Parts: sequence; structure tokens; C-alpha cells
Amino acid sequence: MRLLILALTSIGLPPLAFSLDSPCFPVPFDIIVTKACTYDTVLFAYEHYFNSSVTPLVACAHSAEEDLAAILGVNETSSVEAEIMRLCSNIQGNIEFDQISYKDSQFTENFFAGGTYWNEEVETKLESDDGTVTNVLKDDAARVLGYYELAKREIIAKPDLPNFDLDQCNVNSAMCCWVTDRQANDNNGSCAKEYDENCVDKDPADNTDLCMVDLNRSPFSNKVASDGLSIFYGDDGNKPPFNAEGPVHCHGFAWADQSNHHSGRYKGNNLFYISMYDHMYKRGYVRNVPGAPMCGCVEHMPIVSRSDCTQIDVKESFKLTYDTMNVQITMESTDIDFNACKGVRKNNNLEEHYKLLLQRNLVTDEKFQELKKTIAGDHGCPSAIKSKLIEKGFFAGFSDPENWTHVVGKGSLNKPEITMGPALFRKAFGASINGIVRRVCLSCSSSDHKDIYYRRLTPLPYDIDLLDVLKNNWFDKNNTFNVDFALYSSYEEALADNEDNRWSSCNFNDPRVGFPRDCGPRKLVGNQWNSYVRGGATAYDSAFYLEAKHVDSSFQLTPLNMTTFGSAAVTYAVELNGTYYIQGKGEMAWNKNSDNLNFAYEDSPDEDFTVVSQLSSIERKGKWTTAGIMVRSSLENDSQMMYLGTSMETNGIFLQTRVGNGESSSVKHSYTVIKSPFFKLRRRVLNGEVTAHISSDGKEWEQIGEPVYMKGVLKVGMSTISDNDSTLSEAVFSNYEVVPELLTPSPTISAAPTRSPAPTTAFPKELGCFKDKGRRAMPVRKGSGNMNQCIINCNGYTYAGRQWAGECWCANSGYDKYGREPSGCNCNGSNVGAWRNCVYQITSS
Repeated sequence: MRLLILALTSIGLPPLAFSLDSPCFPVPFDIIVTKACTYDTVLFAYEHYFNSSVTPLVACAHSAEEDLAAILGVNETSSVEAEIMRLCSNIQGNIEFDQISYKDSQFTENFFAGGTYWNEEVETKLESDDGTVTNVLKDDAARVLGYYELAKREIIAKPDLPNFDLDQCNVNSAMCCWVTDRQANDNNGSCAKEYDENCVDKDPADNTDLCMVDLNRSPFSNKVASDGLSIFYGDDGNKPPFNAEGPVHCHGFAWADQSNHHSGRYKGNNLFYISMYDHMYKRGYVRNVPGAPMCGCVEHMPIVSRSDCTQIDVKESFKLTYDTMNVQITMESTDIDFNACKGVRKNNNLEEHYKLLLQRNLVTDEKFQELKKTIAGDHGCPSAIKSKLIEKGFFAGFSDPENWTHVVGKGSLNKPEITMGPALFRKAFGASINGIVRRVCLSCSSSDHKDIYYRRLTPLPYDIDLLDVLKNNWFDKNNTFNVDFALYSSYEEALADNEDNRWSSCNFNDPRVGFPRDCGPRKLVGNQWNSYVRGGATAYDSAFYLEAKHVDSSFQLTPLNMTTFGSAAVTYAVELNGTYYIQGKGEMAWNKNSDNLNFAYEDSPDEDFTVVSQLSSIERKGKWTTAGIMVRSSLENDSQMMYLGTSMETNGIFLQTRVGNGESSSVKHSYTVIKSPFFKLRRRVLNGEVTAHISSDGKEWEQIGEPVYMKGVLKVGMSTISDNDSTLSEAVFSNYEVVPELLTPSPTISAAPTRSPAPTTAFPKELGCFKDKGRRAMPVRKGSGNMNQCIINCNGYTYAGRQWAGECWCANSGYDKYGREPSGCNCNGSNVGAWRNCVYQITSS
């Protein structure tokens, strides 16, 4: 710079004032710019040069910034900034990837696709007659070490390959994923000496969960013109037997939007360091995930849960050169460090590093959302797989209604419109001739657990909720492995019930962990269980099914007339042998001018009538899970009505009424808690008075609340609500009937009428209580019901038996083969007793 000043002085130019069209010092110069190549750093360096050049002999009429604008040939500050950014962005690398491999561009392309001898060969002694070692990685790729030293001080140009085409790579991120380790003794991966025995198809250290490969992302690499997917459910966690994808290792980097930012300038350096030096040369990681390139912009790569990453930290300086005609900026010096990337919450994590770039306004949120289509996040594969399938027009599922009846499901197999509650499931399972429950699991990582068959070996005791055992609490009380039940891998094996085909390992008793916990065909296998009350395992897309064909003929469901009010919804309302099952959801509307509930209804007589029912059970899902009976003037949701119901164990009996159409309802609580209460609503036709009555036994009645007056034909029936609009609840009613008279005083409820007349029996005669065992004294199972129903079910046999919670068993002889049960039977109770039959003779022969 001093020489430049002397040169100006020797010419003896007088002090001049220059216009903005020409610089004050139109002579060649080289100026060093430190720290970064930006408008601020370039202007700062030029100001230093400019201020040193102005002397009493050499004056300038404008500022350093104006003079720099004249040199650059622009007139405005914004144009100066843009031109400097262009000059900084034009700094190019002088090292090509083809130089590193000392091969042609095809070799470089194949390397990043995963298909050169660097990627595929493994050190061996088998290729030579004298045992000489060949295919030594550090020999084959020896030039990589030398270029690593150059990569710390020179710019490596980004490879001109489809994998890294910036016209298609819009996310500012690239990544490599490897599935093979070919080098021993480097403390990475499972390859070990001797190579020919211990380094065949060995694995890298697992640092991610491979979700899927979308073949359409990289046809230039996989050479497949396909829109197909390879899906990998579950994650092995780098542990055998690798039933999912096996170990996969991914490592990437990201760069800023600003074209002159160092993270973008050294993309080629970072790619070289990650792919060729740090992972191949140092660790021996090679080979691509099938169907995807080994390295590429993230848009072309497999969808994974996470990736490690590297950032470049650099000290650099630049040279601003002017030759009186042209201006350019070139690299003066570079000192690069390759470090684990920093993130918002975690380091060495590509997603977290990208979040940091976003916080610093170096990338956009739009690009971050695109990145997450490749980096799904920890435990994010299920959601990513589901989204991709929907994007492709696929919907995961299982459906075989001709052979299997849906009970309950999760995730993509959740079908709330046909989900069973616990009471109806118990009846349906009791009617299953083979006692088989099937679980299908689309998401389970173990292939053995994608389809499992539970076969019951002993009668189901009244005090076991098998549906909850399967869904949420896999306990062994009344559920002993290979005593009360067995597990099989196929339906055919379950039907045959051959002990040699049964699963051999099982465990239990972990609260809120459902079927089958860690049970396995040969040994315990973890994380294949389902739970409908917590997460954590892989059975998030699963469902249970019952046989649709092998069902007792007495299991005939009769649909009820059903309507819903407000946002309530119903899944089923059916009658079975005099018992009524209603399942739905919704949130109770208190003191409102419209209702929100489910209503199974029929028309009332146009005269005096009484509607009566017993609420046998209700599946509590919240404080205000309720069920009861109702009378309404119409099916409009703001009509006159009287609803007599209970929330069972919480707030007891209540009466909700609306005295006029469109008016707000009112509610009266008796707070009487009755288990399985009886309800009665009576209408007197003379004045339309409707009154409400409750009872604990169906004999002694108490009137509650005030009457409502409704005339004409009304809508009467049973009503339920689950407590909220997202949770299903099941209510069970019995002894329901509508009688065209006023039942008064204090009627005794008769049994619910059957839908068809019972067959005439010769003489049902009680014979007493008799013992039973696994080899049944009465071998024919015919559904379930009270004693009268069992007699009907056994029509055509000589003897009818009832045991447990109402199972019906039939025989023509042998009912007394194990002798009498001295403690007796509760023949018409809710539980006859364990391993005993209450026996009636129903024909003479």
C-alpha cells in the first residue's frame, strides 16, 4: 500500500475532486479482507486502504464507500452490497472429487451411490495363492488421507452429480447412510480380524431407526423407475436378531441460505470429510441402504429418525484485487476444523443443528419442515410411515369380516364404529365355539408377533375381564400360561391345539402393559405388547378379532332403533337374549335447551304406559358417564323429555327434565348410589303426567322429582352418554319392557320378553347341582343366559346345564359322572359357581 502511495506521489498529480463515476485512486491494488467475506468486512478493509491513501497531495471529494462503489461500477449502497455478495459467492474450489479418487467422474458418482470397489470389497487372503492380503481399504483409498490435509486449507468443489443437484436440493442439507463395516480394529462397527471369518457382511454402529425408502426419491441412483416403498417397522437398537432393518448409521451436515456463508462455501469439504475420510477411511463404513444413494441431499435419502452431523469452523481471509479494469475476490488463506455440530438442545444431531440455524435466521422454517420429511425425530417413524403411505394413496389395515369380527384396535386398525365394549365382548367370546382371539399387529418389529392366536383352554371365570387383560393388563390370575390358555402362530395351529406347536415362553403382571407382554414362540421377546392406556412398545397399529363363523347359533344380535342428539355418537345398540347393549360417546348437556346423548327408542302406547328397566352395568369413562331410561315428546333434541339415569359409583341417581320444547333442562340429584338400579317412568294418559321412580330390587319403589306432562304417542327407551366426545362407554340393560298400563303399586319386574317364542319343553325338572371337570360331563356348549334361556338353548337334548356366569351346556347322558356338588349351585344367580352345573331334565329321553 505504501508503494501505491509513492507511485501516486511521483506522478505529481494535483489534488482532484472525483465524480461518483470514477474512483479517486484508479490504480491496481490488493487488499486483504479478514474474518469473513461480507459487505461489512470488505468495506472495513477498503476504508483502511482509502484513509491511508488520502494525503494533502492526494485528495478525494467523496467517502470510501462512494469510492468503492465507483470501483465496482455501481451507484447505490444496495448495489454495492449485492456486488460484494456476488464476488464472495463466486469464490470457487480448486479441488475436484475426481482428483481424490484418481478416477473418472463415473467412479465418483458410483461411490456416492454405494457401488464401487471402495464400497463393496473387503480385505481378504482368499484371492492370492500365497495368502497375500488384498483389498486393504487404507491402501485402496490411500489418497484420501493426503486430501484430508488439503481439505483443511483448500476449498473442495461440490461434486456435479444428481445426488447433489442444487436445483433439486432445496433443504440446505446433505446426508450419508451406511449399512456395512469393512474395516477391523478401528473401534467402530462389528468388523473384526480375521477378515475372512469375522468381517463378512458386518455392521456399522447403529445410530438411527430406518423408517422407509421411497424409491421415487432417487431413480438416478437406484436405476428403478418406481413409486414404491420399502418400509421398516420397529428398530433393533443394534441388537440381534435384527428382525427390523438391522444397524444403520447416518451422518449429515447443513448450510445457510446466504450464498457467501462459510457453511455453504465448504459444502464439498464437509462432504469429503464425512463420506470419504471420517467414515470410510477411518471407520470402514461403506454401502448404501438398498434403493437409496449412500450420500446425497436429504431429499434423495432414506427417511430415518435421526442423524449425527458435522459443522465446519473456519478461520479465513480473502484478497480484494483491482487491476483498474476488473475487481475480484479470491481466497487468501483457510484454516478449517471439522467438529461435531452444535444444536439447540443436543449436539451431534442434524435436526437440532438445523434448529440452531433457524434460530439464527440462516435457514427458513419452510425448509426446516421439509427437512423433517426425511429426519422424522426420535420415535417418529410410525407417524412418518403413516404420512408417506397416505401421500402415496395407501392406507394400512386389515379386514376380513367374513372370517374375523373386529373387537378393538389401535392406530391404523382403530375402528371405533365397530369397537366392542367389555360386556358384549364377553358374550361374543362366550359364544365362540373354539374360544380363539386373534391379534393382528402391522407395526410390530418381530415377525412372530404380527399375527398371534390366543386359545382359551378353560371356561372364562366371571371375575376376569378378558378384554382388559388383552388390551391393558396382561396378568396371569385365571389366565395361566398353557393351563388356561395357549398361544399359537397360526390359525390352523390354534384350531388343532397341538401342544407341540404352542408358544413356550411367557411373562405377566406388568400394570398397564397388555398382550402379550414379552411372550414369544421360543423365548421372551420385548416391546411387542399393546396398551390402550399408555405408549412405549411397537404394537401401535394392532387389533383384536374373534372368529366370525364358528359361533354358537344362539348368539343372534338384534339391532335397536337408535338416534343421537348433538355431538353424541353410537357404535352399537343391540339386544341379545333379553339383554340390551348400547355403546357410544358424548358429553352430557346439563341445564341446556338441547340434548347431547344417545337414545335407543320405540313408540309408546297412546294410553297409560310404564317403561321399566334395570341398568346391569356401565363402563365408567369419566365422572359423568351415565345411562338410564327416557321419555320424550319427539326426536327433536330440544323436545320435552324426562331422563332418569345414574352415574353409578360417582354421583348416583339423577333426574333430568325439560318441561317445554326449547326450554332449558333442569336436573335433580338424589345422590342415591345403587348398584344395578331399577328405573321406571309412568305416563297417565288422562292428564299426560309422567313420573319417575327408582328401586334397588324392582319391588320397593321410590318416586323422585317432579312430573312432566306429555300427551300422545311418545318416544321411550334407553339412553347413554360416555362423559366426553372422544371416549366410548358401554351400558348394559336388562329386564326392559314397555307395558301399556300403569304398574302400581310396587310391581315386581318380570323377565324381559324374548324376541321369539320359546320352544315347548316336555317337563323342565330341576335335578340339582353336579360337579364338572376339564373333560366335560355335559360336552355340548350352547351359548349363555339364565336358566330358562339354557333350557331353550338345549332344545333337542335331554339335559340342560348352567354354570359359571351363565354358560349353557347340554347332554343326553353323563351329567352326573363326577357326582353331586355338596355346596350347591346358585342356579339363577349371576354366578352359578366354578366347575359345577345346575342341571334340568328337559325331555323324557
